[in-house]
Amino acid sequence: MNSNMQIIILTGKEKASIIQSVRANINKLLYLHNQMQKKKQNRCKMVFL
Repeated sequence: MNSNMQIIILTGKEKASIIQSVRANINKLLYLHNQMQKKKQNRCKMVFL
């Protein structure tokens, strides 16, 4: 048994808010990535906020 394992029980509202925030972060990263692709810079650095 792994002592570091934690069982997390979330309510529907908590799950929804977590999924929503994850999607928002993914959309932000995709947006930044697309903006950098449009600029077509030779040196692109991905910035994770």
